[in-house]
Amino acid sequence: MPIKRRRKLKTKEEVEDLKRQWKADGCWDIWETEGFEEYREELKQFQYDYERECKAKAYNKLYKFAESLAIEKLGDGEEPDLSLAKYLERLEGRIRELEVNFHSHRHQCLDSKAQSSEPFSYRGTYNE
Repeated sequence: MPIKRRRKLKTKEEVEDLKRQWKADGCWDIWETEGFEEYREELKQFQYDYERECKAKAYNKLYKFAESLAIEKLGDGEEPDLSLAKYLERLEGRIRELEVNFHSHRHQCLDSKAQSSEPFSYRGTYNE
């Protein structure tokens, strides 16, 4: 008859450490983490509460952004049009991404020109 090994129960410190790790990179369902089965319900509630809190923070941030833009309020005058604020927020993100890519490309061009014997010129570096 095979000997059954008794699984060691995780400590509260290990559970809290798992929660910290999940908050840093929550790309999985925390309650399905192997070895933490005995904490399944606690971890499920933790993930639900944390995700709800994050959604509320994102909504509040978007709401304040919409108010700061003086976006007109819908119908009864209670809520600003958040769809426009979401669109503008995405556009700002794209602009930041383009700026990063531009500066990265610029540095690559500067580095390659510095290694060549030709004098550097911005002309012709980008499609003009």
